[in-house]
Amino acid sequence: MGALSATFISSVLIILLTAPFNLHGQTPTQVQAEDWSISCDKTCRASQLLISKDNKLKYSATLSLADEQNLLQMTLVFPLGIYLPANVALMINDIEKIIPVITCVPSGCNALLVINSELQNEMIKASVFKVRFFTSSSSENEVSYSLKGFKEALALVNQ
Repeated sequence: MGALSATFISSVLIILLTAPFNLHGQTPTQVQAEDWSISCDKTCRASQLLISKDNKLKYSATLSLADEQNLLQMTLVFPLGIYLPANVALMINDIEKIIPVITCVPSGCNALLVINSELQNEMIKASVFKVRFFTSSSSENEVSYSLKGFKEALALVNQ
């Protein structure tokens, strides 16, 4: 009876520990939470990729925990050619955050935002967030990311 109880408890623990990863029967390393793709190894990252209508430009947003600090952060990647002095802005509901572009590499320019609890709560409530950037000193552009599935993606990233 003791061995059966230990086996049962072990089975329940395994199910409980793996349940968050079992979204829609997908594998533990790659899951989809509506518009967010979650990739897990030692930690989880949630991302969303946007492609321009002409299939030439790619934009991405990746949600992750900062190494060792456990700070929630979002990395935004833009195609090369954005106007760097203007930085970029994230807009959600009535909140606007200016985000500096931290580096540009052949795959694109990266902007990094630490997401505080206020912004996190707004993102859970909203349906989209927008990012404004410039391609010249006077040419403003905007891309919109869906927040469908963001709450589920956030839960996995925060594990």
